[in-house]
Amino acid sequence: MDTLTEVMPGPVNPDGPATPDAIKAINHVGQPHLSVPYLIITVGVVSEEQLKVTPVGNWSTYTSETYKKKEFAKDSKYNFLIISPKNDPVFAANFPVYIAALKKQQNSVSKTGIDKWLLAKDGSDDAIRFSFKVFKPKTATNSDTDINIKMWPVPTECRDELAKIAGSHVIRPFMVYDTDGSIVEPLDIPSKLLGALVECSFGIIHYHFGTDDSFSECKASEEPEGSSSKHVNTSEAEIVSKDGDNDKDAETVENELEKDAHDKGKTHA
Repeated sequence: MDTLTEVMPGPVNPDGPATPDAIKAINHVGQPHLSVPYLIITVGVVSEEQLKVTPVGNWSTYTSETYKKKEFAKDSKYNFLIISPKNDPVFAANFPVYIAALKKQQNSVSKTGIDKWLLAKDGSDDAIRFSFKVFKPKTATNSDTDINIKMWPVPTECRDELAKIAGSHVIRPFMVYDTDGSIVEPLDIPSKLLGALVECSFGIIHYHFGTDDSFSECKASEEPEGSSSKHVNTSEAEIVSKDGDNDKDAETVENELEKDAHDKGKTHA
């Protein structure tokens, strides 16, 4: 999947009314096999909680024992939460509308009762969680990129891991734009985002596997605890030009969608 749009710190239409615009978008998503993410825009403040947006995402948070069970390309993920912008009454009034609309969508899709990862808590505050992979397998349709993976500014301790995947993966840059429209450099993203008021544009797509749907990041090939379903649908939240937390089966679907879009000469979100 390629670009949707960007994350832009700073208010957009600050004088606009507090209207449930997100509901109009989300209500269209309840179609099975929706192949293109429906664009949703929310405005919130980036929380310090779970903020992992360095060039290797959350990779540096793993312990030495955890590292042994992780794969650098697969498990390095950007992660952050946005919460209600309490100091801005207009955007603060909209935030519960987004939460309610997303909850409604989860309930309309899930048959298993599993609805993890998109909505979260930051203390007692409602939050929207975004998480997506730093690296993407290289394909014929995405290999032509301006970003040299070998020059990606990872920490020294990650250079060997980066070298191992340089021939098989490409970078998914986290496109963050400052208030003046300039692109924020990868190493500056953590400090720029922390506490910033941001406009997040993302998409929801409905992957369907087997007969049962859920709103989670469970592997589609695994049966969730307490469920009798054989397959679990992984619904993703995309922000900017990034993918959600889909695992093997969802990635297969993603690549098929990307190839289909490429064959049609379109930019696929």
